[in-house]
Amino acid sequence: MKKLITFIFILIAHILYAQTTSEAPAQNISPDNNVVYRLFSTRNMYTFIKLDTRNGQVWQVQWDTKSNQLETSLSLVYLVSEEDEKNGRFFLYPTTNMYNFILIDQIDGRVWQVQWSNNAKERMVVPINCQILNTSKAIIELIPENEVEKSLLSKMDEDNPNDFTLHYHYEKGIKSINNYAELLFVEYQKFPTVAIITYDITKGIGG
Repeated sequence: MKKLITFIFILIAHILYAQTTSEAPAQNISPDNNVVYRLFSTRNMYTFIKLDTRNGQVWQVQWDTKSNQLETSLSLVYLVSEEDEKNGRFFLYPTTNMYNFILIDQIDGRVWQVQWSNNAKERMVVPINCQILNTSKAIIELIPENEVEKSLLSKMDEDNPNDFTLHYHYEKGIKSINNYAELLFVEYQKFPTVAIITYDITKGIGG
C-alpha cells in the first residue's frame, strides 16, 4: 500500500512539473531560415504547433497511433498584409508553461500569446503589445474595470455576436486611437473581450 501511495505521489509531481517548470523546452527545428512552415514541439508528446512563418497563422497538430489525429487552427488571421509576407518573418518561443508560446514578428517586434489546449474553448492567440494591424484593421481588447462591467460581459450571448453594446465599446476603443474611425466589422478572437475590428477613417463630408 505504501509503495502505491509513493507511486501516485511521484506521478502527480511529474505531471505538475511538466505543466509549469522554470525551464523552457528545447526546440528541435530546421536550421533553414527560408521555410514557409515550421513545427514546434510542446511538452505533450503527441502535440505540435505548426506556424506559417510568412504571416503568423498557427495550428495545433496532434499525432496518434490510432484514430485521434488532429489538425485544428489556433488562428487563421493574417498578421501582415500579403505584400509584407516573408519566409521566416514569424517565430515561436516556448514559455515555462507547457500550453503557452510567444509568437513574435521578427521584423517589427509585435508579440502574441499563443495557447494550445485539448479544450477548444481554451485555444487562443491574443496580442501582447500590438494594436493597429494596418490602415483598416486593429486588435481591440475590452478590459472590464469593475464588477459591474465584468458581470455585463459575462452575460453576453456568443450566439448573438452582433450585440449593439459590444459594438459600441469596440468602436470606443478604435476612436481612442483615431477619433474619426468608424467601426465596420467585428471578428471575435476570444469572445467577447478580444476582436479584430475593421474600420474606416471618415473626416468631413464625403470622407
